[in-house]
Amino acid sequence: ADLRRAMDLFRGADADPPSQSWVYGPGRRAAKWMDAYLERRDLTALDRAVELWDRLLTHPWFAGVTPDVRAGALGGAGVAHLRRYEESSDDADLDEALRWCTASMEFTEHDNYRGHINNLSMTLKAKYERDGGLENLTRAAELAQQVVAMTPEQSADRGGALTNLGGIWRRMREAAGDSY
Repeated sequence: ADLRRAMDLFRGADADPPSQSWVYGPGRRAAKWMDAYLERRDLTALDRAVELWDRLLTHPWFAGVTPDVRAGALGGAGVAHLRRYEESSDDADLDEALRWCTASMEFTEHDNYRGHINNLSMTLKAKYERDGGLENLTRAAELAQQVVAMTPEQSADRGGALTNLGGIWRRMREAAGDSY
């Protein structure tokens, strides 16, 4: 009975939500599907994660949840679409990744803001690789530099941030015709 009620809420009842807790179930399931994809490269799991994130983000109650929860869900959807784009090269997924990653940047006051900046940077790099627009690569580099600046030197995430920035700079040198 509880599962049926939760799914009815998730599908879009018109009444005001009793609390934002309705968002956690679908969000956790989407995250578990992403974990299954990452562990086994299970494309069906990735499709399910994308479907759950998209349904959650378009739910009429979603706009009423707290900013940190919204940012997390938007970022999760963006990453799921970016991964699916990397697997399938479906332009619609890259467009959705850009849409959701950009939207997640609206919320600056939460613990994982640096992660959202990084996700948008990687999405813009992928957009450059698809479309060739140097403005996307330039913006990706600016964001990657911001991530490095925000990452403490002692952090385990610092190496990844520097690697992402270096990869973007390499692409910029290639675009400029520099050989090294």
